[in-house]
Amino acid sequence: MRFYSPRIFKGFLVILVIGTIVLTMRDAWRWATSNTAAGHLRHADDLWERGYLDEAIAEYRESLRRNPHNADAHFKLGEALANKGDQASAAAEFRESLRLKPDNLDALNSLGVALLNLGDPDAALADLEQAIRLKPNNDVAHLNMGNALEDKGDHDGAIREYRESLRLNPYSPEAHYNIGNSLYYKKDFKGAVAEYDEAKRLDVGYVSAYFNTGVVMAETGETDRAIEEFQKTLRLNPDFVKAHYNLGLALDRKGDVDGAIAEFRAAIRLKPDYAEAHDSLGTALRSKGDLNSALDEYRKALEINPKLSSARENLDSAQKSKRN
Repeated sequence: MRFYSPRIFKGFLVILVIGTIVLTMRDAWRWATSNTAAGHLRHADDLWERGYLDEAIAEYRESLRRNPHNADAHFKLGEALANKGDQASAAAEFRESLRLKPDNLDALNSLGVALLNLGDPDAALADLEQAIRLKPNNDVAHLNMGNALEDKGDHDGAIREYRESLRLNPYSPEAHYNIGNSLYYKKDFKGAVAEYDEAKRLDVGYVSAYFNTGVVMAETGETDRAIEEFQKTLRLNPDFVKAHYNLGLALDRKGDVDGAIAEFRAAIRLKPDYAEAHDSLGTALRSKGDLNSALDEYRKALEINPKLSSARENLDSAQKSKRN
């Protein structure tokens, strides 16, 4: 057996040591660059992109702890908090971003949206107006301005802003959808459906547009079309609770009581505290002659919502029928 000579073995050791030193220096460099405000900011962006929102928020905060004067970091933290549903904290971060960088159009836009979500359309309008002054051809700002006006009940003003957004971006399904909603509130059902249909043409997976079309069709007595739209909604989103419920109502109107019962049960399975679904299920069961089950459903509806007058009336009526 041949052994390595001491000289060669020593050289091998030297190579190993040098390699270890190089690797250690590289790791140290990576640690030094990642352990800065900019490094934590990059790490936060990467975490968010991979879906780790809580971890991303922690990294944004660490970046800002090291450099509290970074407007973009405040903006990104605000966006992350808004995605978590913490609109108040998000608004505070957008305001800080704007204090540091007053012409930050994205921060103005996002602050307006956060204020809308907080139920303050007047304050939202002020920020969105400023965003439009900074960049009049920003379609998103006009879209959000329309949302703020709609929240205030100004349907015509909202439609004007949505149409301006569409002029700037003709391929926006959201703008068509929002116009449809405003027209619906104005009782222009035909116009609303036309806008929902255009939204669906631009985005074939626009779940809410199918659902709202079904609502309009049901309200205008076009039950077959309503059923079709609710079924399309559920093919796209099988867990859409209100679509199951509304489909149940439409099927019941068509005389398909078994189908209606199945949809009411589906709605309750997804949302056990859906008082209206329990009430409607009770009525469908009663029409099938199952009075005891109907009574149970009316009672469940009232346990959930004691003020649901239809359930109270239906329970009283069913109890009288049982006594007779």
